[in-house]
Amino acid sequence: MAPVSARKKLERLRTFFKFCIESGWALENLARLIKPPLARSTPTLPSTDSEIEKILWATEVYPNKGIYALDRGRRVRAFINLLRYSGLRIRDAATLSRDKLHENKLLLYTQKTGQPAWLPLPRKVAKELEELNARGKYFFWSGLGLEKSTVADWQRSLAKVFELAGIEGHAHRFRDTFSVNLLLCTVNEATP
Repeated sequence: MAPVSARKKLERLRTFFKFCIESGWALENLARLIKPPLARSTPTLPSTDSEIEKILWATEVYPNKGIYALDRGRRVRAFINLLRYSGLRIRDAATLSRDKLHENKLLLYTQKTGQPAWLPLPRKVAKELEELNARGKYFFWSGLGLEKSTVADWQRSLAKVFELAGIEGHAHRFRDTFSVNLLLCTVNEATP
C-alpha cells in the first residue's frame, strides 16, 4: 500500500476507535499507537511550451481506430485542450456534459459551497468542443458505462499521446500547466 493510502486508512481507523470510545464500546484508542508512514510526494511539474507543441502534434498522428475512427485525433486534441485551459481533473473533463458549455464559458460549481462559477475558455477550445460529433449528453463519455471506465480509457489515450510525443506525462500535468499559466498571467498584469 502506498504511504498516502496507508495514512488515509490509519486516519479512518483512528476516527473509528474515537467513535467507539465516545459510544462506550472501547476504553482506549489502540490505533493511536500505530505510527503513520512517511509520505514523500514528488511534485508534478507543468508542461513546457515545447512539450505542449509535441503533445498537440501527437494528436495529429494519433491512430484513427475505434468507434470514433477518423474523429479520434480531433477528440483527443479537444480533450487535451480542455484539460490544459480549464484546470479540470481528468474525471471532470471526461464526464463533462454538453449543457455546461455556454458560448466560451464552462459552468462549474465550487466544491465547498456548491455555488455556480463561470470559467472562461479560449474561443478555439470552445469551438473544438462544439464541433465534436454530438452523440449524447456528454462530450467525451457515452454515459452508459462507469465513470471509472471512461477515465481509464482517457488515461490510456493520454498515455498513447505522451508516447507518440516522446515525453513523460500524465493528465495532472495539464492541471499544473493551467495553474502556472494562470499565476503568470496574474503576475504579468500586476507588474507595471
